Amino acid sequence: MPWIKRNLFFVAGGLAALVMLGFAGFYLFASLNNDSTVSVELERQLSELKRLYNADPHPGTEDIDNIGAAKKDQQRVREFLKDAHKLFVPVPPYEKTNDRGFNTLLLSTIYELQTGASNAGVVLQPQYAFTFSAQKGKLTFSPGSIEPWTAQLSEIKAICSILYEAKINALEGLRRVPVSVDDAAGTADYLATTVVTNDIAIVTPYEVTFRSFSGDLGKVMDGILRSTNCFIVKTLNVEQSKVPIPGSNPNISAFNPVYNPAVSAPPVAAERFADRYGLAPGAVAPRPAPAPVAGRPAAPSVPSVFLSEKPLRITLLIDVVKLKPPQ
Repeated sequence: MPWIKRNLFFVAGGLAALVMLGFAGFYLFASLNNDSTVSVELERQLSELKRLYNADPHPGTEDIDNIGAAKKDQQRVREFLKDAHKLFVPVPPYEKTNDRGFNTLLLSTIYELQTGASNAGVVLQPQYAFTFSAQKGKLTFSPGSIEPWTAQLSEIKAICSILYEAKINALEGLRRVPVSVDDAAGTADYLATTVVTNDIAIVTPYEVTFRSFSGDLGKVMDGILRSTNCFIVKTLNVEQSKVPIPGSNPNISAFNPVYNPAVSAPPVAAERFADRYGLAPGAVAPRPAPAPVAGRPAAPSVPSVFLSEKPLRITLLIDVVKLKPPQ
């Protein structure tokens, strides 16, 4: 102890040196571990470089520019998408508006669709609102609801124009995807699905149910095919309609008319008979019986039905595809 007291600075310096040596050893050990990790990563990168260099196709040299070829492929894809936008023309949406403007737009569009159905002879439900019965008559709406509603309203109008042009007999109803908290999901106006969005397009499904004959269905499918907008029929369900179509007479009948004129002897003057056969004046010679005529079948009392087409109840699931603007 007296020696330590006399050499206190020496002892303190030795202890400090010992601590520093321990820290230096720890730092050296950690550096060696890091160096080992870096060496392993370097070996991995070198192996990957050798693999790419020996791969087929080659990543690129002065004679082979794969990076340039990839850029050209990207440009071709962009041009293809640009041409696709010309074919997949979206339904023109209505202009942006506020709550009051949407209420006016909705009422006028519903009236226009009802009038179009009446002019085309299409039967509708009484006061049918074309899936917007929950919004009809309201003055305020939830934020962010008007823009998707106006898009759906324009698409429903385009679908109805195809149905009216085909002269279907009756439109039972449509269903769309709920896009707002104001949409009463689960009711008859809505589908239990959502709008599908990916990197290229936005797909909005609709369900259409109508009554008509098979010829009208063909016209509807032809109208969808000829439409400038992108309508894709996903499912088609056809069943016999249990509701008769008023005023329709689909039976095509044929009758078998019978032409059987009466057979009579030509009139002969009494005087000629009297002069020729020496008969008394006014006497008439007996006429020969007419030759028998083959009998013909009588006309049927009930028409023979050759074709009896029944009204159909048709349900279409239609996807409306809108391509996103090119990047």
